[in-house]
Amino acid sequence: MVDVLLYDPTADAPTQARPPNPKLPDLRGKVIGFQIGWSRFEMFMDRIEQLLREKSEVKDVIRVPARSAAAHGGRQGEEARNWETFKSRVDCAVLGLGA
Repeated sequence: MVDVLLYDPTADAPTQARPPNPKLPDLRGKVIGFQIGWSRFEMFMDRIEQLLREKSEVKDVIRVPARSAAAHGGRQGEEARNWETFKSRVDCAVLGLGA
């Protein structure tokens, strides 16, 4: 018999409620950020980026690896610097996509 170790992929619930950030009135000229955490996600993101550029006239689309954008755990060293750079460069970011 083979032992299988299962992990629960869900995150802990927030400890306090926060109101959502205000919506951007328009995406034109904005820099949009995406956290990339799935393998083979690049093909999907290439299309999303193309649509954002063509239809919404965004200024730029920036992608950050999920490891740099990890919501839990301490970011240190280069990972922390990558995350801070990402946050400083985008007007809004998508950090999770439900499947």
